[in-house]
Amino acid sequence: MKRSIATAHRRWPAWLLLLAASALSTPAFAQAGTCNGNPTARINPATQTVPERTHGQPTLVTLNGSGSTPSANLGFSWVQTAGTPVTLNNPNTATPTFSAPDVGPGGETLTFRLTVNCGTRTDTATTHINITDVVLNLPPTAVAVAVPDSVDEGEVVILDGSGSSDPDGDPLTYAWTQILGTPVVIQNANSAIAGFTAPDVGMAGETLQFRLTVSDGTLTGIDDVEVNVVWVNAPPVAIAVCPHSVAEGQQATLDGSLSYDLDDGIASYAWNQLNGPPLVVNISDDPAQFVFVAPQLGYQQLGVLPFELTVTDFQDAFTTDECEVQILDITPPAIAVPADITAEATSAAGASVGFSVTAQDAVDDAEPYEIGASGCAPPSGSVFPLGETTVACSAEDSAGNQASASFKVTVVDTTPPAIDVPDPITAEATSASGAEVSFTVSATDLVSGNVPVDCLPSSGSTFPLGTTTVECSASDAAGNGADASFDVTVVDTTPPVIDPMDDILGVEATGPAGAVVHYTAPATSDIVDGAGVATCLPASGSTFALGSTVVTCTASDAAGNAASPVSFNVHVVDTTPPVIDPMDDILGVEATGPDGAVVHYTAPATSDIVDGAGVATCLPASGSTFALGSTVVTCTASDAAGNAASPVSFNVQV
Repeated sequence: MKRSIATAHRRWPAWLLLLAASALSTPAFAQAGTCNGNPTARINPATQTVPERTHGQPTLVTLNGSGSTPSANLGFSWVQTAGTPVTLNNPNTATPTFSAPDVGPGGETLTFRLTVNCGTRTDTATTHINITDVVLNLPPTAVAVAVPDSVDEGEVVILDGSGSSDPDGDPLTYAWTQILGTPVVIQNANSAIAGFTAPDVGMAGETLQFRLTVSDGTLTGIDDVEVNVVWVNAPPVAIAVCPHSVAEGQQATLDGSLSYDLDDGIASYAWNQLNGPPLVVNISDDPAQFVFVAPQLGYQQLGVLPFELTVTDFQDAFTTDECEVQILDITPPAIAVPADITAEATSAAGASVGFSVTAQDAVDDAEPYEIGASGCAPPSGSVFPLGETTVACSAEDSAGNQASASFKVTVVDTTPPAIDVPDPITAEATSASGAEVSFTVSATDLVSGNVPVDCLPSSGSTFPLGTTTVECSASDAAGNGADASFDVTVVDTTPPVIDPMDDILGVEATGPAGAVVHYTAPATSDIVDGAGVATCLPASGSTFALGSTVVTCTASDAAGNAASPVSFNVHVVDTTPPVIDPMDDILGVEATGPDGAVVHYTAPATSDIVDGAGVATCLPASGSTFALGSTVVTCTASDAAGNAASPVSFNVQV
């Protein structure tokens, strides 16, 4: 749309300013090379008249001063001297440009001055550009195209108006309408590109006509396009009806009788099972209704059987439809129970009996599984009482089908009591008859508990020396008997006891060898053998040497048990002194000098019971000088035991 006149009038103050500015301005030139001669400014064309817009855009105006002379090394400078100010592009070239401004209804003249210089010399020229107001609005041109323009029923057709245009370059709006033929729904009817689906038509076909209207907001343009729709044989409509579910082994009917064809009728029906297992066999090729017996379900078979019905007309056109039948699982699991069980009682309560019961369902289970404690009553591992008990087992599959089975568990008592006898007993004899031995024997039965035991010989009997076997027996309430035995051995391991003996002291030696000592051997006592006498060494009547001699007494009983030895000391002493032979006086020895005389004599002999003969010691000794007169000589002697003899004296007279 155009601007108002008032808008154009507001530009005049800017134009006046431009004139004032150009009158005072000094041209600026591009740097020119060496130039000889006088320059001449020429503008070609001298004036121009242009519209303010071309194709809806501001008109690009070129000022041409390239005809100025000389042709080489000129400098150019363009300035606007009148009119609405514009921006000159490249004002220091021979051919600057600018975009035409919007002007009022009367148009406007813009004035530009070209100054050329050649060295220091210049020349100017002026050009006027008349800008005319664009007031003519031309209508747009509509171009409608259908792709394709001949289609079969049901095909998609594109309505294309993108080739439409507006001479003024104004933006366009689009509107598609149907003006002939069976009504259709136009998609994107207000866009350049629209479309629709070809409708069903008669066998002769039909022509549809559509109109495109384009508008620039003021003016419009229209164009019509035709589309020929060709009749296509309509395929039959397949309608498959299946029962929602059917139990295993029961009949089911697949019904396609509701299918229809609008043209030439139905030529054939065909049923097909889309997947399995299980698989339905013997499906007929051409029944409107098909009856089958539901198969048994197998492992992890969900039982949802999809079927496809294909209906074909006489033009060999066909359609399909699908339906599903749910095969219901009505087969219970199979339970495997053991044969009747006989178990031995382990207590008065009976016996804990374990067993294995498995179940397997054709659909749920790949392998048999243990039905567990909750599957049987009483469950495996229960304590079953004596006698017969029926075990009832049951299992249920995921479809709720239940199965049951049973077997018998009989608990019997054939186990005899267990007799607890002691380990072999060894007892010490307490007399020649042996020993009284007491023991404890018990018997327990898994069912009857503690039961009495009979033993021979009985506890507390006197068992003779040697080994005696004790035989024991017991029976439980069920009459199961048991025997057991153990040995009692009576031994004599107690040694005899030797009476103590006192030491024999102060026995006087009767000779160098000592003395013969007589004593009574100590008595012995033994629990089994009774009284006896010990054997002692050295024996009584032996010669005991001087000093202390240990006598050791020993004894053994008939069983070879040795008594603890008893010892005592025999002490032989020497307390008898030696005897010195008497000596006669020595008289009448003549002096040989004033000191007297040397006298020689023989010392008296000695005798001792132990030491034997010896010689006494006399003082003064033989060979001494005896003084005149009578001198007493004293003789002494001691034996080896230190016993001193009574001294013997004699006189020596000089």
